Amino acid sequence: MTHDHSPTSDLATEADSGLLEIISRYTQTFLWLQRYDEGLLTEPAGQSGGTLPSEAEASAALAQLKASLMARGEATALFAQPRRDGLGALLGNLEFSTSQWTAVWQEGGTCDQRYRTGRADLAGGGV
Repeated sequence: MTHDHSPTSDLATEADSGLLEIISRYTQTFLWLQRYDEGLLTEPAGQSGGTLPSEAEASAALAQLKASLMARGEATALFAQPRRDGLGALLGNLEFSTSQWTAVWQEGGTCDQRYRTGRADLAGGGV
């Protein structure tokens, strides 16, 4: 028996292994998407969240993580570089988003009900 080691055969084998890797890594995601499409995806059990850190606390935690990763050679000085008010803006957006979804859940709405129905009033205001 002879084996075809032509460039075309090698590319096909590489493509096949790439496809298998994608399927194996994203199987759960594909299953969730299918359940969502079929209307079978249920709300996960919720739990009360904590509070978001302040900008200073988040900056300190990022600095600590950066130092730890750099010590292991897993990050460079470019990791977690501050960008103007980016961290503060991110934390503000998270705070706003969580307060909006809390209002939806308190009124018995689901995560995506607000967008499916186009009813911004389910969250107590506009988007």
